[in-house]
Amino acid sequence: MMIFLLAQVVLCLLAIWSSEAGLLSSPTRNTKLSNRQLSPLRQKRAILHHSAYSRNRDLPSDWLKSSRVVPTETDDSTQHKSKSRSPDQTSYHYPKNTSMGSSDIQTWLDQHNAYRARYGAEELTWSESLVETAKRVTDSCVFEHTQNDQYGENIAAGQTSIKEVVAGWVGGPNEKSAYDPQNPTPSHFTQVVWLSTKEVGCYMTTCDHVSQADLPQSPVQFWACDYNPPGNVMGEFASNVKVD
Repeated sequence: MMIFLLAQVVLCLLAIWSSEAGLLSSPTRNTKLSNRQLSPLRQKRAILHHSAYSRNRDLPSDWLKSSRVVPTETDDSTQHKSKSRSPDQTSYHYPKNTSMGSSDIQTWLDQHNAYRARYGAEELTWSESLVETAKRVTDSCVFEHTQNDQYGENIAAGQTSIKEVVAGWVGGPNEKSAYDPQNPTPSHFTQVVWLSTKEVGCYMTTCDHVSQADLPQSPVQFWACDYNPPGNVMGEFASNVKVD
């Protein structure tokens, strides 16, 4: 009986010793397990960050391609602008920058004029003086309009192409689909298709961050177009915005 009990004790001690030896001999395995457990957390964080970036880019009428309305006085009417600073910013000036040249000017014009043609508006021509006005807006890296000037203006931030910018100004949730001729309100869309507007000039600045835009990514492309004569003049929508 005593021999049997001693044998049981020895077996128990051997089992404990084997277990401890196994744990002590496998730090690499445990480390890899810890890494596998952490990696889904890192992956989820990256996806959430990417999703936040995508969500911002996909909400054109709230922040990126659209904006609050900023009224200024022009003669006896009220003009509304559509609103869709880092010392280390990089600027791209049309057409003088070698990487952003005449083809970009043509893209701006083509994108605007394609939409204007749908609504009976004549083609816009390019204005370098309007480019300079738009440049002052984007070089500030602050998501707000030029105050008290004589031009119309659309701004946007976070897009990666001219086509995406103009498409958002026209097709965003609070743009063409929300326009009511019986109760007209100013928007990016109305400025793009405004019949009496004849000239446009646009600019893009790449900023480390765009203040007041609430965008998570860095850097950020900040876009602006200025229009002459200005659109979004209260009391003149019926004669300047022709929708189906």
